Amino acid sequence: GYEHRRYQGDFNPDPLRQDGESQDSFASPVSASYNVDEGYAELQVPWAKTFSTDFALRYSNYSTFGSATTGKAGFRWQPVEDFVFRGTYSQGFRAPNLGELYGLTQFGATLVDHCGSTGHPGPAPGFEAGCAAQGAPPNFEQANTQITTFTGGNPNLDPEKSDNYNIGAVWSPSWADNLSWSSKLDFEVDYYNYKVKDAIQAPDIQAVLDACLLAAKTTDECSGFTRGAGGNLNPPTDFLANLGTIKTNGFDLKSNWVGPQTSWGQLSASLQSTRTIGYKATDADGNTSNRKVGIEVNDSAIPAWQTNLQLGWKLGDWDASWNVRYIGAVKEACANAIAPTTYCAQDADGNNIGYHKLKATTFNDVQLAWNDSFGLKGLKLTVGANNVFSQSPPVCVTCSLNGYDAGTYDLPFRFWYAELNYKF
Repeated sequence: GYEHRRYQGDFNPDPLRQDGESQDSFASPVSASYNVDEGYAELQVPWAKTFSTDFALRYSNYSTFGSATTGKAGFRWQPVEDFVFRGTYSQGFRAPNLGELYGLTQFGATLVDHCGSTGHPGPAPGFEAGCAAQGAPPNFEQANTQITTFTGGNPNLDPEKSDNYNIGAVWSPSWADNLSWSSKLDFEVDYYNYKVKDAIQAPDIQAVLDACLLAAKTTDECSGFTRGAGGNLNPPTDFLANLGTIKTNGFDLKSNWVGPQTSWGQLSASLQSTRTIGYKATDADGNTSNRKVGIEVNDSAIPAWQTNLQLGWKLGDWDASWNVRYIGAVKEACANAIAPTTYCAQDADGNNIGYHKLKATTFNDVQLAWNDSFGLKGLKLTVGANNVFSQSPPVCVTCSLNGYDAGTYDLPFRFWYAELNYKF
């Protein structure tokens, strides 16, 4: 096959936001486009009734960065009726989108300036020479832990590339088919391993600032940091780049059950659970990111365990579901806390020490849908509530937004919604 695609993107923020005079963060307008031409081939080879292989090859040419070729190979083996073993090795890439290429905005980065952190004037041990090289006064004290930072696109970005493999099995026990309590039952387990090269990310600005101050001289790390009157940091720059390598691996576990049709409806249940074993991000200079499994850092976390359970009911045009979302516990370094806190221990100098645990949290969602509602075919009415028990997220002492991680957890409130969709 052959494909041709054209992408066009336009972003025109309010003029006050473009001038930096809005309460919202500054953002620059974007209007850009790019073209893609692709050719691909796929082949499936059934070597036997129980064993087959499949192959795929794709050539892509982008007007922004050039061409790339990727491939895939997989197998499927079904030694008996109830069991399937499967595996895939694949290469991939992700082209930078228009925002990553041309966007420009700013945010309030939470930074600890070791030339004089808030509440502790003067340079921290080991940073004296670097702070002096930047012109920070000996008695400097950081006025605000949130430093306005410019971030955005880089037109010279290359695509992210990946090497991935997964292997797993499916068990569909025939003894659970068409029974009084079960219509269908499946169990799945998969091991995954992903390696992303030339990963597109903004550098960890805290790590870059630390490296700059430790270098005690003008280096590439220091190019985005300057200081104004009194020693306060001017707004630094933290643009996207192809930073290096990301590796992650783990297990996906799934189970699906469908009950028999009855006069009062049909029940179903589905369970998905992910056990993340490892995560490691390394930049082009060999620096390892602080982001790890089970660690809260930079307002985000990768819990070791995350599980979703869906319970469903269907009768005619009516569907109801209950979704339970479990997020495993993580911990955060108290030394990264913005201020002294009762959630952490303190040393003799009043500095936070040790770790604070963000406990495991469970959220519950409910939904009711009416298909062909009000007698009109194609009209669907949906009502529901997320976080129906108004479960509060765990307290996060290192997070910058109201003491919780908004990227990992729900808002600390119940959220009601209603939707009306019509399909012609």
